[in-house]
Amino acid sequence: MFTEREVADCRRPGGTLDVHGLAARFAAKEATLKALGADERALALRSVEVVVTAGRGLSLALSGAVAQLARERGIVRLAVSLTYTARQACALVLAWDGSG
Repeated sequence: MFTEREVADCRRPGGTLDVHGLAARFAAKEATLKALGADERALALRSVEVVVTAGRGLSLALSGAVAQLARERGIVRLAVSLTYTARQACALVLAWDGSG
């Protein structure tokens, strides 16, 4: 469900994985599908990728059927915010269409 880049971004210097970071990314994938109105469509979670860009923070990269759904919905921009603790993970995804 995670891309190679997402796993690499959550790998700590000693080689262990930051499971809390992965949980937040999972929440972002779910929030993205909800923001796009995916309803009950079976869409691959790997088609939503949380990307870390130095100096720019987090963004979302869509591919496959998820990218097609965003085009169908007229989505021109997505924004993502992640937060997590040792017990909870949360993501907020905002989607803008081209209407305004």
